[in-house]
Amino acid sequence: MDIFGGFSLTPSNLASVTGDDVKPEFVNDLEAGLKISYPKLQGEINGFLMHFIDEIAPIGEYVPEGFLQLRKNIPASTRTGIEMDLLWKLSDRVSLIGNATYMYSNIAEYHPEESPVTYYNVKPALSPELIGQAAMEYELTHWWSFRLSGRYVSESFQEPTNNELFMMPSFGIADLSTSIKIGKRSSIDFSLNNIFNARYFTYGAPVDVDWDGSFDEPGYFIQPPRHGYIRIVYGI
Repeated sequence: MDIFGGFSLTPSNLASVTGDDVKPEFVNDLEAGLKISYPKLQGEINGFLMHFIDEIAPIGEYVPEGFLQLRKNIPASTRTGIEMDLLWKLSDRVSLIGNATYMYSNIAEYHPEESPVTYYNVKPALSPELIGQAAMEYELTHWWSFRLSGRYVSESFQEPTNNELFMMPSFGIADLSTSIKIGKRSSIDFSLNNIFNARYFTYGAPVDVDWDGSFDEPGYFIQPPRHGYIRIVYGI
């Protein structure tokens, strides 16, 4: 059971998890969808309703030197939403690809260990309502193609009391790439990511900047500014 969410255990944070008791989580998942398929148009829409019992979520103590919360159990929570996927071939050389998810998340009751206050009907941490991606692919020749893509993520709370001081801002970024095929198994790929040099974050947590035992400001892991790379694929 990964109560750290991928973070490493060290002597400095060992005391934070000694004797910790996290129960397994259970989920009832109801889904229904519709799929369409034509020679130049393919799509799928899917609705879902998930009810969690003892969901394992980052709502516990903050790990020293870790910038994350330990995962604990939430007695009852739900997630409901719609997922959509689309592939549209405008021509033999141009394709549009997109997917989007709208999800409403709710924690019925949340009681922080260090607080006498109980919060009702709040949103989980780091759970944006809207996530969308879109791309246009253009095949100049059978061996040279281009791809322009974009991604959008709406704002979310950094912690489940839903204090508006601790928010993850929404963001949108765009990437551009090209691929040159060399033979059947090899290629050279060039990518330029975050082409508009957006300042954005994909993870964060409240921080105690003055070390007085209370959180003062939102903290963020900033993502790279405009950058590029070259990838060479060689197949035998």
